[in-house]
Amino acid sequence: MKRALLVLAGVAMAASLATADVVSKNVVGYYTVKLNYQGYSMIGINWNSIDGTGICHDGAESCIERNLFDFNRHSIAGTGCPGTGYEAAHNVELGDSLSHCFDMHGGRDRRDGTDIAGTWFRIHHNTFRAVQTPIVIRGTPEREGVVEYNWFPNHEQEGKGTNGPAVIGGERLVVRNNLFADIV
Repeated sequence: MKRALLVLAGVAMAASLATADVVSKNVVGYYTVKLNYQGYSMIGINWNSIDGTGICHDGAESCIERNLFDFNRHSIAGTGCPGTGYEAAHNVELGDSLSHCFDMHGGRDRRDGTDIAGTWFRIHHNTFRAVQTPIVIRGTPEREGVVEYNWFPNHEQEGKGTNGPAVIGGERLVVRNNLFADIV
């Protein structure tokens, strides 16, 4: 079994398809205040401009469900190296973000000469109240990235409103069946 690094609110875990229950770390302004990995937790106060990520993947896969996110640089992110993937479902991004909310880095960020943005990701049934761009994929996933059935109340479908697009990405990114401010 391949082992990889998954950082949950600043706590590193060797994992593949990792799960965790209650993990707490209280370093206001750097990592998360409270985390219950698959459900009903507040993941926030991560405003550090370099490491301010609630949940970060590096060669790991996970499912992140039923959480509240607020005051993060990125609430969920991945380094984008091969073997990195996540499913994010039924989460609520409350609205305060230093940058985009959900992220997958590409080869340009790693400076490895590729355009790989992880192996896969599926982002569905989430609410993004932030005015910043909710989802940015900085390359091409090895298989497919899907963004569907999300609600973007502060963004318009074509991205022409004052807050810009809800999703930014490239090839192998499927964006479908989402609800936007101008469709309600």
